Amino acid sequence: MWNGVKNFFYKIGATIAIFLMWRRIKREPHQAPFWELQTELYLIKGDVTRARETIDKALNLFPNNERLIVKLKRVEEHERGIRQ
Repeated sequence: MWNGVKNFFYKIGATIAIFLMWRRIKREPHQAPFWELQTELYLIKGDVTRARETIDKALNLFPNNERLIVKLKRVEEHERGIRQ
């Protein structure tokens, strides 16, 4: 019984999260939230190479996006941390 209740609330939570992300993309298309999220997921996994590739692609599409530039600096910090 509790699994059904838990799954119900997970589905509601997932629906709300998708809706909020969709709203953000519609409201701020210049912010490139997909690329930010993808880069962050790669950093969490520890895959700095793929994070770097993703952020480079995003900067090619949105060259003057300040949030992507900040994310690039974060990726570079991770790269330096691995090399040391």
